[in-house]
Amino acid sequence: MSSKREDVIRALRDRLAAISVTNGYNTDAGQKIFLGEIPTIGPNDPAASLAVVVGTDDSRFQGEHVVVALPVEVQAIVKADVSDPLLTIEAVIADIKKAVELADRTFGGLLVNRGLERGSTRPFERESGSEFIGAGVEYIATLAEGWGAP
Repeated sequence: MSSKREDVIRALRDRLAAISVTNGYNTDAGQKIFLGEIPTIGPNDPAASLAVVVGTDDSRFQGEHVVVALPVEVQAIVKADVSDPLLTIEAVIADIKKAVELADRTFGGLLVNRGLERGSTRPFERESGSEFIGAGVEYIATLAEGWGAP
């Protein structure tokens, strides 16, 4: 049996996996999704990929439930050697927003209150010699867990 947090991450990953040109998106970034790991991009990897990074949650009690605001950043990772890498990043950011926000904000009732909310979009600082550039789109997923029943 999975936890609600795990179900939210799976639902998010499934929406992101749909990102492909054949599905009407700008890029094929959904071909490679890193979950909770530092992306490493090799020569055989696609030009654009995604990473899902879960942040520190904020919890409070509401009756017998623990309401959790779970920050999740979806990161657009683009190889620096593609032509116009910044424009490619912008295309991937648009794809992320379309894929994540296209459907129901509550992931089928998994989330509570307003469901999924979008935060800020931030560019990554690029270190000299880095093989990729990137940006992250923050989302806050609000879910309720029973005490002792995640």
